[in-house]
Amino acid sequence: MIIASYETMGQVCTTAGSDLFRARRLPDGEPGLLKLDSQHAGATGSVHLIREFRIMQSLSTPGVLRPISVLGQHGNAVATIHEDFPGDSLAALLDAGTGLDLASCLRIAGNLARA
Repeated sequence: MIIASYETMGQVCTTAGSDLFRARRLPDGEPGLLKLDSQHAGATGSVHLIREFRIMQSLSTPGVLRPISVLGQHGNAVATIHEDFPGDSLAALLDAGTGLDLASCLRIAGNLARA
């Protein structure tokens, strides 16, 4: 799927209100994370996604994705682009069936508690 000069490379995760994809900018191959409000989120999903984007712009916190741009409408949805990061989603790790060791679980829990 191509949205505003970004080509999606694979889905990272899906939530009730949005879908997150790894993407690359077509002119130069620059990676990014493309967030698209869900098809079933309706107009409120677009408003929520733009509000979330603006709030994230005001944050300068390690571990919080840096928003880059609102890409605008794609059909009935709004898309935003964020900096990319290495790694897999927690859902992908858990779906792989290999599980997580206790130290990893505690590290994740600690990071979530501090967030």
